Amino acid sequence: MHSSERPLGRAVLAGCLLWAAASGALPRFALRAGASCSHCHVNPSGGGMRNAFGRNVFAAHRLPLVREAEVARPLPSFDGEVAAGLSLGLDARVAHIEARSSNQAVPEELKPPPMSSLMLMQADGYAAAETEHLLFYLDLGALGSFEAMGLVRLPFARSYVKAGKFLPAVGLKLDSHTALTREPLGLGPRAKDTGLEVGFEPWGFAVQLGLYNGADERALLDTDAGKALTARVEHYSSLGPVKLLGGASALYNAKRRPSGAAPADVREWRLGAHGGLSLGRFTLLGELAYHLEDDRTARVQLPRYAAYTELSALATRGVEAVLTYEFLDPELRLRRNGLHRVGASVELYPFRASELRLLYRYSFGEPDRNALAFQHELITMLHLFF
Repeated sequence: MHSSERPLGRAVLAGCLLWAAASGALPRFALRAGASCSHCHVNPSGGGMRNAFGRNVFAAHRLPLVREAEVARPLPSFDGEVAAGLSLGLDARVAHIEARSSNQAVPEELKPPPMSSLMLMQADGYAAAETEHLLFYLDLGALGSFEAMGLVRLPFARSYVKAGKFLPAVGLKLDSHTALTREPLGLGPRAKDTGLEVGFEPWGFAVQLGLYNGADERALLDTDAGKALTARVEHYSSLGPVKLLGGASALYNAKRRPSGAAPADVREWRLGAHGGLSLGRFTLLGELAYHLEDDRTARVQLPRYAAYTELSALATRGVEAVLTYEFLDPELRLRRNGLHRVGASVELYPFRASELRLLYRYSFGEPDRNALAFQHELITMLHLFF
C-alpha cells in the first residue's frame, strides 16, 4: 500500500466495521414521496429528530407493516409532544456484527480484525422547542454525536436562517455514515461544525448555503484563519408517474493556521452531484463526489473520488429490499487501488417506531493494493425511534 493511502485507508478500515447509521434521513423516502427531507424532519436539511408529520403520519401510518389502527386494542402511544411547542425524540440502534477478511496479500496489522460482537450503534435523544417563527433544537448522542442550533423561519419561500453546531448540508445525507461518499471523505457522524446556514425552498427546489469554522471536529475553538463554505441545491419534480431528483453540492475549506503557529495552508474541495428516480415500488439513487486536499505549504495534492448507487424495491408497505454498489479511489494518481463494495439488505418496519435490518456487504479490489479487499460483513440491527 502506498504511503499516501494510509491515513485515508485507516479511517475507512475503522469505519467499515462500525456501520452504525447516524441519525440521518433516508433520501429514498423523500424521493418516493416527491418532497424534501424537511417535510419529515425538524432540521430543514434533513436527519435527526422527526417533526409532527414525520412522527404521527409517515412513521405511524405510511411506513410500518402494521398500522396502529389495524391493532385490535392499541395501547396509548407517546407521540413525542410533551407540551405545546415542546417535543422529544429518540434514535437507538443495537446490532450484531460479524466481520471477516480473507485477504492474504497485506500484513495482518493493516487488515480489519475479525469481529463477532453486539454493539450499541446509536443512542441519540432529541429535544425541540418552537414557536411559529423560532426553533431551538438539541441532539445529545451517547457516542459523541452532538448538535445544537437555533433557527428563525422567514415569511417567504419557506426560508430560514439557523446558527449553531450541526452537520453541513453536503451531498446525499445517507443513514449509513460509512458509505464511501460520506465518512471517507470527511462527512462522518461527528463532523459537526459551528456556523450559519441559510436555506429556502422555492418551486420544488431545496437550497442550503453555509458558512462554518472549518475546524477539526475535536476542537472547541477555531484556531485557524480560514473558513469553510458549503452549498447544496436539490430539485424534486415528476414526469408522469416517475418522480425525479437532481442535485449538486460543493464544499470549500481553507485551513490556514494563524501567524505564530507552524505554517500551513491547506485547501479542501469537495464537489458532487446526486440524483435519482422513483417509479411505483422501485427507487434508484446515486451520488458521485470528488474530493481534493491541496497542501500548499508541503506542495502535495491528494485527489480522490467516490460513488454510491442504491436500488430499492418496496415489496409491500413496511418491507423493503435494497441493493447497493459503492466505489472509492483513495488516490487518483495511483493505479489499481480502487475499492469496490456491494451490499444487499432487507429492511422490515413491523410497527410504529421500529425497524429490523439484515445487511450483507462485501468489499473487493486488488488484494495487494487495498487492505479491505475480500472483506465480508453481516450485520443484524434493531432500530427504535420516535
